[in-house]
Amino acid sequence: SGNIISNKNHPISTTEIFLEFCKSKDSFTLDELKSLKLELNTIINFDVIYRICFRVSKDEFVSKKFASFNVEETDNAIDGFCTGKYIAIGKVDQFSIFPDAVYKWNSYLLEQYVAMFSAKYKLLHATYNESSCVGAIVKRSSNIETWDDLLINILADSGISLKKEEALEYLYEEGYLAQKRYAGIEKVLVKANEMRNQKGL
Repeated sequence: SGNIISNKNHPISTTEIFLEFCKSKDSFTLDELKSLKLELNTIINFDVIYRICFRVSKDEFVSKKFASFNVEETDNAIDGFCTGKYIAIGKVDQFSIFPDAVYKWNSYLLEQYVAMFSAKYKLLHATYNESSCVGAIVKRSSNIETWDDLLINILADSGISLKKEEALEYLYEEGYLAQKRYAGIEKVLVKANEMRNQKGL
């Protein structure tokens, strides 16, 4: 299957290979993942990787057994930035008030904390990204449940003209999208316009 040779009675998927790779190491680098990606002729499956590990910087991943967070104090620190229902991950750029977490705080560690450990917040994004950290930190108490829900709220609240190119530019510049494209943008724009009308904006 692709670049994988295995017993035809017991086929091995790329998912299994990524899982075994992560289980076999306490830590590894992004370069190691890129090498594995090239060997397998596939993409890096971050959703699989994060079953076992978490990302502590742009270049380093470690086993979840090394995770150590003060959840209450960390959530309280995020409260200082997220005064509404959501905030772009990149907008949290000062970590001096964050409690010790074994690893130095940065956007990647924050992304992983919100996705895996936070009691008050959740991560919403299009997908995990290899070379950048984009998406939103969203309060669990909000009525925002899906990625489309979030984009609808962002655009309805933005005050920008609800046209495709302008919306994509805004979402990219604000740090919600890694690229200026999103397959569901037309549907999102219709819903965002409806929300504006309901709010009388």
